[in-house]
Amino acid sequence: MPANDAANRSGARRLLVLMSDTGGGHRAAAMALAEAFARIQPGGWSVRLEDVLSQGRWPVSRFPWQYAMTARHLPRLWGISFRLTDGPRRAAVCDRLVTPAIRRRLVELFQEHQPDLVVSVHPFLTRPAIAALRRHGGRVPFATVVTDLVDGHALWYRGGPDALVVPTRAAAARAVALGADPARLHALGQPISLALLDPPPSPQEGRRRLGLDPEPPMVLVTAGGDGVGRLAAIARRLSRLEPAARLVLICGRNEALRARLAAETAGQPLVTVLGFVDNMAAWLHAADMVVGKAGPSSIMEALAAGRPLVLHGFLPGQENGNVRLVEDRDVGRLASSPAQVAALVRQWLAEGPEALAARQTRARAAARPAAALDIAHCLLDLVDLEDEKGEG
Repeated sequence: MPANDAANRSGARRLLVLMSDTGGGHRAAAMALAEAFARIQPGGWSVRLEDVLSQGRWPVSRFPWQYAMTARHLPRLWGISFRLTDGPRRAAVCDRLVTPAIRRRLVELFQEHQPDLVVSVHPFLTRPAIAALRRHGGRVPFATVVTDLVDGHALWYRGGPDALVVPTRAAAARAVALGADPARLHALGQPISLALLDPPPSPQEGRRRLGLDPEPPMVLVTAGGDGVGRLAAIARRLSRLEPAARLVLICGRNEALRARLAAETAGQPLVTVLGFVDNMAAWLHAADMVVGKAGPSSIMEALAAGRPLVLHGFLPGQENGNVRLVEDRDVGRLASSPAQVAALVRQWLAEGPEALAARQTRARAAARPAAALDIAHCLLDLVDLEDEKGEG
């Protein structure tokens, strides 16, 4: 690959974002970064998102599917595998197993795209991509954007990227403990959609914008991108709330769950069942509170929308710390059963509009809605620095 001297190129610079559809958070972060680059430098960047794991050799190519099935049906098994592979030495073994399956595809991507900047938003990709880029791609800036709020796997912190971006101070402390270079570490927040950047409307106004009756309070129930959790049992409990609340159930890519819930709630006018939606910000703005899984993007999107959280579950391993973060900041609670979910929702609604508004204000105050822009500026500084080196 020729050296990346942007001054010798015409047209837009090229950003290559390496990710994988293991959960919805990695793609959501990648898309948020693409959105931020377009906002900061309109027309200045061509962005390409690549699900590298699915393009690798078997069995690595099956990992996105395996992750979805394990998270959905065997979450404890995932937690065990997380603990068994976490730590510097064990992460090094993981790298050695994964790298041969994706090295060739990484080299092809670097040669095809000739990027001016490479960003990884997945822990399995960081070290293999840096090694391949340094060998075959010349001196191209490389950044890792960690999408786990607190307990990121040790794989995130390997490889020595030019910039390591983490979402919280707790994540930064873990990164340093696992050997990350503090000089290259930036705690800038979780990249989320810029649709959540502006101050949120009231829930009543949010419902009006969706054509809904603004009066009944609304509870938004989500299950992450893969439709993980006990939505059917939670929906049954919440549908019996007195006084009644509007329920919106978002099932993500779990079409079987969507069909099942739609059949079970048929004839209930205050219940809406949806699959994957591309206007999540609008649904968040219409809700008074969110009942959701403790995924990083789901949490930070709800907080940016100013909506308190009832967490109905978490994936053991990287999401344990997410629960602590939500409860420590007093922006939500973990409910360990559908009955507890319903009890907590009932309690918050019974506290009255002023108490609920105070929770919503606290949630927005804990958010970093401009994180994607802040991260994009940080990454642009890497490119400018490399340009200065090239000119020197």
